[in-house]
Amino acid sequence: MTPLPPMLSAHCPTLTAHCPTPTPTRVTYQVAKRINKYDADGNGTLSFPEYETMLKNWEGDDAEFEKDMDKLTSVFDSIDLDKNGTIDKAELTAALKMIDKTATEEGVEKRINKYDDDKDGKVNFEEFEKMISNWGRDEALFKPKPS
Repeated sequence: MTPLPPMLSAHCPTLTAHCPTPTPTRVTYQVAKRINKYDADGNGTLSFPEYETMLKNWEGDDAEFEKDMDKLTSVFDSIDLDKNGTIDKAELTAALKMIDKTATEEGVEKRINKYDDDKDGKVNFEEFEKMISNWGRDEALFKPKPS
């Protein structure tokens, strides 16, 4: 196992002893959340001062990000009605229509197509996480055009 960098080791001395092996999805999610949270200038990278701030808050963020991931998993599981590990157009449309009466099949199809990396016509958990992370940014793209 590769040792942690010295600066990270100082802030997380028990990281390997207390943390379960992270899944790639959880790691991707936490890295993106950390960068978004501490990227004060919004350039998509962390400057050294931003990085230092992130490290100072590392442990508190772990609990917050785990809680967020648990919520996201719960939402995914509740939308995935057939429990096959993916969400198809019909499942996402049904879920969105319950919370947003203006949701359209066309909008749902566009969302799924944008985030369906493996082009199987559905979103798996990792694709769903990306879709949710960009939901607000994408909103204008997927809302029906006024007549």
